[in-house]
Amino acid sequence: MFTFTRKEKTMEQRYTALRTIGSIYKVLGIIAGAITLLAVLGLGRFLGSFLGGGFLGILVMLIYGGGIALTLYAAGEGVFLLLALAAARRIGACPASRSERRSGAIGASPEHESRRARRADSAAGVIGP
Repeated sequence: MFTFTRKEKTMEQRYTALRTIGSIYKVLGIIAGAITLLAVLGLGRFLGSFLGGGFLGILVMLIYGGGIALTLYAAGEGVFLLLALAAARRIGACPASRSERRSGAIGASPEHESRRARRADSAAGVIGP
């Protein structure tokens, strides 16, 4: 996907342990979601036949299991997000890089521009406001 120089590895070869951890979290999230759905369906049938309902218990189980599944999946996505940010920063695609900050492409507010102009004037020896 990304290649740098011959000395450096490609992004697929870097951070294999983190990629594995992210994938494990995502798979665990999917498994937890499937188990939650199966448990809700099975318990719903059981509670419906014996207790005459149990809607509140089923709802709590669905929210709790769904929350756990969503958290696990989000953790996996978070790992991949951090890897993508590292890759973008490494190749200089991040908009907050030094060269863009120095050139004025970022943060070109009026106060920033006036300070830059005053610094340039003082460096050139211009006296005035």
